[in-house]
Parts: sequence; C-alpha cells; structure tokens
Amino acid sequence: MRYTLSEFTNFLNTVRLAEYREKYSQIKIVEMDLPKNIQAIKAIYEVYWNKDNNKPAIV
Repeated sequence: MRYTLSEFTNFLNTVRLAEYREKYSQIKIVEMDLPKNIQAIKAIYEVYWNKDNNKPAIV
C-alpha cells in the first residue's frame, strides 16, 4: 500500500516523540558497548548508503 506525502506527514504528527524517547532512550544495541575500532556501524553505512545521491543504496 502506498501513501501520499501528506498522509505520511499526518501520520508523523501523531507520533508522540517525547513519550517514545522517555520509554526507549535507555535501550542500546550490543554494538554500542563495543570499542569504537570494532563497531560495524560505519561499515554498514558505507555499504548500504549511496554516496552519489545521498540516498539508501537498497530500496
């Protein structure tokens, strides 16, 4: 199902960000506790992000 930009924007306006942040801000992924030199997040962005047009490479 596809939605228009205005429908998506309306949906985003219903998201309670403050409540979400309060509830989930303390949750971390395991990688966040690893030393920076072995975290994979940089490699993931390099593989899955198309640097030419600043958009995700896989859609």
